[in-house]
Amino acid sequence: MNPGWQISKFNFTDDDGSLPSIDLSNLSGDGLRSIATHFFNSGMIATPDATIYDNISERNLSLSEVADPVGLVISGRVSTFHCCFACLSWRNVELPTLGLFVSPDGVDIDYRMGSEWSPDSVDAFFRLISHFISLEPDVVVESGEVPGLPFPGRFDEALDHYAPNRKRRQNKSKMATPRKPSD
Repeated sequence: MNPGWQISKFNFTDDDGSLPSIDLSNLSGDGLRSIATHFFNSGMIATPDATIYDNISERNLSLSEVADPVGLVISGRVSTFHCCFACLSWRNVELPTLGLFVSPDGVDIDYRMGSEWSPDSVDAFFRLISHFISLEPDVVVESGEVPGLPFPGRFDEALDHYAPNRKRRQNKSKMATPRKPSD
């Protein structure tokens, strides 16, 4: 059984032009580093001329030439950075291109919906998110704010199959408007 696909495929299949995102918040520096390291080690930067802005030198630096971009975010030298990664995989299943936005207290993972997502890649994506949760037990995973997931409740329900003991935000301040999927 593939609960990710069966429950949440509507968050992946129909490309509506948006880039839905999943927010992983309440991360420690080690958690940030672990997640970003997976992206850098498993995939390849797909954003042409990806840069980060160095607050000290007040100039853009090539992301591929920075030894520890997450360390720069943690230290405050860089506020945030975002780039896309192609050829990412989890357990020998290649994922469609994913974007990674790194900030001091969390990451957002964004993606393009569409035909690149299959039952196997959706399952691998949920397993990857579950792996990140296992590395950082206090992480909170939820729909990004703008744009959020089309069906955040279905995403949460599917993720519960992969990470049943994950933390939940007590007073969720951001609420996505749920849409009804057309079967």
